[in-house]
Amino acid sequence: LMVSALAVATYAGYLWIQQRMAPAGQLFNQATRLAAKGDYAAASRMFEDFASLHPNDSKRAEAQFNAAFVMQLQKTSDSDNAQEVTRNALRLFENYRKENPTHPKVARAEALMGRLNYESGRYAEAIELLRNPELRLRDPASTLPTLRTLARASAKMGDAEAARSYYLQAVGAQGNHSPDVDYAELGSLYQSRADRAEDIDKRIELQQLAIEC
Repeated sequence: LMVSALAVATYAGYLWIQQRMAPAGQLFNQATRLAAKGDYAAASRMFEDFASLHPNDSKRAEAQFNAAFVMQLQKTSDSDNAQEVTRNALRLFENYRKENPTHPKVARAEALMGRLNYESGRYAEAIELLRNPELRLRDPASTLPTLRTLARASAKMGDAEAARSYYLQAVGAQGNHSPDVDYAELGSLYQSRADRAEDIDKRIELQQLAIEC
């Protein structure tokens, strides 16, 4: 047993040395291949190693973004593990954003950070990250998911008017091929408010709005 453990440790040490002696391009490509195979945890670590070992490489910022991006792709059914994955992804995105404020993928990183915060129940943090319209101008491809996240987070925070505004913006967003999703969620929001309304006239008004969605 001790011999086996020693062999494993020796091999791990060999891989560690080999990785640090590998040319920058080779290490980056290795990480990319791991991500393509779905080994996101290993890919994230390797992208992190690349950024650490090659601070002056032109691909360092890209590697930092990739480390965070592939980290958040991990799927786990265990809630504690899922929270740990989210924390690590947010940490990596934040580090990338701080060190590379002018990199072209910063807007995408902020959009993803907003979604991760929302999924973790940090609704105020999600809104703070996503509410600036400039973000959607800098990353048009994230416009629809960003608006939907803003709508859902606003609803969770009890700001029905803001939620309504974001849902309607999502309906009209370019490339939205399923506006019925947004109308359905807006209808559910109205119905939820109607169920809680004490004033009968207000309840009827909200129920009518829910039906119209």
